[in-house]
Amino acid sequence: MALTLQQAHQQCQQLLNAATSQVAQENSADPLSAISLKKLESLVDGVKKVKAMMEKEDDLFSGSANLSEFKTDELNNMASDIREASRKLAIVLAAGSSQFQAQVQSDVATLTSLHAYFVPAITRDLNLDELVLVLTAQQHQHRRHPGSAVCAHGCYQNQCPHGCATPSISLIGGFQQEPTASGTIKKLAKHLTRLGQHCEQICTDGATAKKQKKDKEAPKDTLTKEVPKLVPLLRSHALRIGIAKGQHLNTSRGCGNVAIITNLFEYAAVEDAHRQLEDGRDRILQELTLRKLEAKMNAQAPEKCAAKRQKMSEGEERE
Repeated sequence: MALTLQQAHQQCQQLLNAATSQVAQENSADPLSAISLKKLESLVDGVKKVKAMMEKEDDLFSGSANLSEFKTDELNNMASDIREASRKLAIVLAAGSSQFQAQVQSDVATLTSLHAYFVPAITRDLNLDELVLVLTAQQHQHRRHPGSAVCAHGCYQNQCPHGCATPSISLIGGFQQEPTASGTIKKLAKHLTRLGQHCEQICTDGATAKKQKKDKEAPKDTLTKEVPKLVPLLRSHALRIGIAKGQHLNTSRGCGNVAIITNLFEYAAVEDAHRQLEDGRDRILQELTLRKLEAKMNAQAPEKCAAKRQKMSEGEERE
């Protein structure tokens, strides 16, 4: 079919509009198309690593941790952090139970609200920004209605910054008319060639995304199972450790940020965390005291001290 340049332009414009719509629809059908399999697997590893850290921390406050395995400097640092956290929780509790208005939040909302109370290692290992993006995408996928103009990330498809919008293209040389028709046609040919290469790249990326979609199911399922187990541990971490770091409560200016905690937690949860902190600190101080006594006894009578420790160990084994 012979077409003039103007007619060809109009036909290509219509085809481009159709392709743009199809790309947006296919990307919104797979909200994680912009997230590589490698990135998804790294998020799973991060969640598992932090979960193990939080479980170890939970053991410390539940009394099941073996404090003899910790170095003295570690115990001293923990005692200092716990003392500060306990002081701040006492300030929060002083607001009274009537001030607590905790509401049920999604895992994504909880992670976003509490991120300021996480120690830096947790934010880094979780790759929190990417994790929230993936969880949000999955959340919107479950809520999305067929034919909706809103993508899986909650954005209009042509405005989504996460890959649902049509990929952009960089054209070099501008669009100014050249002095001669030949020059203008050559510039047009150059742009059309670049546009063709870009279209080929979109097809290649789309094929790769489709191929990886099946492989992504396993890590997606793992995140779906592990994140709900991790969030309660992170909530406890925020109260028992995270709150001790920085000036989250704005204590230097009248504790104006106490509402942050009262809006996120119930009074009973904060009260329980405060009790766990006090109990944990008592156990740590007891361990430190025993170490000082043992060091003193060992300096005076090392053989007697060693025999006493052996006798205590044998007694524990019989029990």
